[in-house]
Amino acid sequence: MEPSPLIRPRRERLPLSLLCWLLWAMAPPAGADGSAGAPSSYLAVYAGQLSADPLFETLTLRAQLDSDFPLRGLAVGHTLARYTRQRSLAIELQYAQHTGVQGYDEYVVVAIYRWAGFAWDESLRTTFAVGEGLSYITEDSQLEALRHTETARFLNYLLFEVTLAPPTVRDWRFLVRVHHRSGVYGLFSGVHGASNAIVMGLRHDF
Repeated sequence: MEPSPLIRPRRERLPLSLLCWLLWAMAPPAGADGSAGAPSSYLAVYAGQLSADPLFETLTLRAQLDSDFPLRGLAVGHTLARYTRQRSLAIELQYAQHTGVQGYDEYVVVAIYRWAGFAWDESLRTTFAVGEGLSYITEDSQLEALRHTETARFLNYLLFEVTLAPPTVRDWRFLVRVHHRSGVYGLFSGVHGASNAIVMGLRHDF
């Protein structure tokens, strides 16, 4: 497929914010809570669709998803620190395949901060999470070029996640995520905005 004429690829460069992110991700825990028996790793599979709408519309479920730009992915994560049973810091690696009218691969590394242990866990086990990381795609995204004059393969990555599970199921969770790629107001290759995705899947803790 010929690349879209709207795409204006730029030379990639590592921003100073990457160093700050790495230092934050490797920071030691504030304290341990003794939950040594809890699973420390997980594997997740997910699938969804991309949207060129802004992040706020995506988070409020008002974004228009584009069925021409589906994706499916695999993620593996490991808990780095447990601050209490309610909070933890994990590192996650993702591999996603983008299909439809344009096919390319995406690689992500992201640090994820999670909250758990809510009052309603006896009825429905729940976690919330946010993540900050980096995303690299193997081909300039045509969808990202539809709404933005600049695009790049290497961009910042944000994650927002909710997981749900019955209280009797300890090792499996249903997940819903928002994946967000952006240039952080031009810090990454002069890119302003990019794309979002809503995905659903399953996570296995071990």
